[in-house]
Amino acid sequence: MMYSRPFLKYFQINNNLQSGLRNIIGFSSLTNAASSEKNIATTLTVNDELGLSYKWEWLYLMSKVSYVLNSTTYSMENLLPKHNTTLGGFLSAQLTLPAAWTVASGLNFRKLTGFSSAYSRNELLWNVELSKSFLENNAGTLSFLMNDILQQQLSVSQVISSNYVEDQQFNTMKSFVMLAFSYRFNSMGK
Repeated sequence: MMYSRPFLKYFQINNNLQSGLRNIIGFSSLTNAASSEKNIATTLTVNDELGLSYKWEWLYLMSKVSYVLNSTTYSMENLLPKHNTTLGGFLSAQLTLPAAWTVASGLNFRKLTGFSSAYSRNELLWNVELSKSFLENNAGTLSFLMNDILQQQLSVSQVISSNYVEDQQFNTMKSFVMLAFSYRFNSMGK
């Protein structure tokens, strides 16, 4: 469910709420001597993101908070429920300067809990972009981007099934810079 509404001329508030329920059926035994029993892992996922933005002639500000809950219960009595959460926040600012220059910066924070101890930690990403538009009608843009300046990006996920829980870490490019050119085609004409 998504909600978005402008207010007080320059502000906009939005909320995005999602939920899901998933059943995974498997067969497990708690000891080597026991026969396998049917085990159903039921996972409830709730994801909510609340945002507030401000837009004026040369300034755009945005802030968001998010919360993700994954809660899994098992049909076998001796298995404990499994919960993990992600609490996050995002702040960004964009300044549109004279001569078609743009400066933007964003901070993205995540706190992971419920993962194994190596992955239940905080992440702070800081990205910066400097852009210059040029050519006729500013159709061309040259951008210089710096991603994950603090080198704290975590690339982890958790897989939960009826008979195991696995924390996964992926190799990603940590901090990098990029020079990009984009051209905007105007198919509608002016």
